[in-house]
Order: sequence, then structure tokens, then C-alpha cells
Amino acid sequence: MRFYTFDEVTELFQIHDKKLRTLVANNQIPFIRIGKEYRFLEDDLKQWFTDNRYKTVEITYGKKQAG
Repeated sequence: MRFYTFDEVTELFQIHDKKLRTLVANNQIPFIRIGKEYRFLEDDLKQWFTDNRYKTVEITYGKKQAG
């Protein structure tokens, strides 16, 4: 079992840290929070990538809207 750090995931997927923070905030990517740190399980990331590789993930910056 391997866990990735926040920075490792941004490098792995070649995305900006702001984009990953938005994915986490919107629960659009699987993660585990340990204290103030985020960890990403390798198997979860592989499954998430496989499930979403042909989908467009909509990223909305700014405040969340009440739903």
C-alpha cells in the first residue's frame, strides 16, 4: 500500500496545486485527511484515473454555492 502526498499527486497528474485543492474541496478525487495533511492511496488514484480518463472534470474556482 503506497500513499502519495499532495505535492506528489500534482506532479503525477501534472496539474496545478490549485486544481487539486479544488478537486479535494469538491470531493471529486479520493483522499484521506490526516490532521492537516492530505494523503492519496495509490490504488484509489489508479481507479479514479481509470474511471475518469474519458470524462471532463469540471473545476469551479471560488466559493461553493449552497445546495
